[in-house]
Amino acid sequence: MFQLKKLLNLENLTNFLLSLLPISLIAGSLIVNLNVLLFLIAGIILVKQKGLVFQINKAKLFLTIFFILIIVSSIINFSTVGQENIFKSILLLRFLFLYFIIEILLINNLLNLRKLFAFSLLCTSFVSIDLFIQYIFGKNILGYEPLHKHILSGVFRDEAIAGGYIQKFFLLSFLGLIIFSDKKQLPKNLIIPVVLIHALAIFVSTNKMPFVLILFSILLLILFSKELRISLIICFILTITISIFIAKNDSNLEQRYLTFYGKIFGKNSPNTIKDEDNKLKYEKISEMDFFSQGAGAEHGLIYIVAFESFKKNIIVGNGLKSIRINCKKIVMPKGEMCLAHPHNFHLEVLNDTGLLGYLFLFLFVMLTFFKSFRNYNPKDTFLKKSIFLFILINFFVEIWPIKSTGSLFSTWTGSVEWLMVALTSYNLNNRVEKFNNLKD
Repeated sequence: MFQLKKLLNLENLTNFLLSLLPISLIAGSLIVNLNVLLFLIAGIILVKQKGLVFQINKAKLFLTIFFILIIVSSIINFSTVGQENIFKSILLLRFLFLYFIIEILLINNLLNLRKLFAFSLLCTSFVSIDLFIQYIFGKNILGYEPLHKHILSGVFRDEAIAGGYIQKFFLLSFLGLIIFSDKKQLPKNLIIPVVLIHALAIFVSTNKMPFVLILFSILLLILFSKELRISLIICFILTITISIFIAKNDSNLEQRYLTFYGKIFGKNSPNTIKDEDNKLKYEKISEMDFFSQGAGAEHGLIYIVAFESFKKNIIVGNGLKSIRINCKKIVMPKGEMCLAHPHNFHLEVLNDTGLLGYLFLFLFVMLTFFKSFRNYNPKDTFLKKSIFLFILINFFVEIWPIKSTGSLFSTWTGSVEWLMVALTSYNLNNRVEKFNNLKD
């Protein structure tokens, strides 16, 4: 009865709903939308109850203009995107409100980030272990088989996004481990095995870009966190060594990563074919260029199509999800290359909102990044410095332009990305002295 009464407290309920986001992202888009909606309702009521006032600054103004431009561009391009996508562009305002609510609650010490980090650690650990079970036994905990013969999907079943999920929440999960260790609930010597489990789970999932990004994140932590440097150097070396060992004993896994390397660098790369006896053997793909129409160069072609679509309306863009229509009008030398989204945040923003929308989002990102960086205090405690550093690195990795991505405006990817952007509000608040937003 006491626990129920505690949960029904509006502040506790708001925090609980935020901490559920890692779980709802596993459950699916419907649950994610419901979770975000309930958090926004609870957050708005809490802001009103506490008499808090939204303070408009340049960063928030630029972000607001960006979201308005998505709607405006979609209306201008009504004949292309249709009424449904105009309505969806308006619904995207939920991500703007998500940012506003999280920021004002963080500034006023009403959000308990500790709970979010703890749930992230539990969820990513579960997904990681589940992937290993599916890789070793051919079925995961729920009895799901791999999405395709050699592509693991784990609990996500019909979508090959398990590796991406782990990577996106990896740094938050790491923070959860550090917080528990600081409170003596978990020994610090768990850092190496936990990091290894997460990184190797992404590797066996064959989600190549998330694997590159988690290695990139570890390298950045090695560079900037002297307290964790030794442990993370060991993690990095072990991850590379064990990954190579696994790949050498799994020809399909090895082929997928070598082909990925070939796509990026345009070098000779092995590709597998089947002979009459249905046995795998290798052949060489000669000098495959990322933007050519050689085997496996799909992402390069997608980027070309997205850029050609952007050129149709450079200033204000073509409207939300317009690439699905415009791609049919862009024929490559070897035929049509159509897509649901550009697979790159920067190209998606350029295509949907033009240079104008991209400019305002770019200004928001730069202001947020540099102001956050200026607020870093090297004299803070290890825990506070870690949270600051991890959130900043997470933000930097997510906005990194040279990577393939989901859609910034989709329910699943959008909710993750705008949550990560909103968390940078913690780094913008240099007035918090007692660290109350990590209270029990």
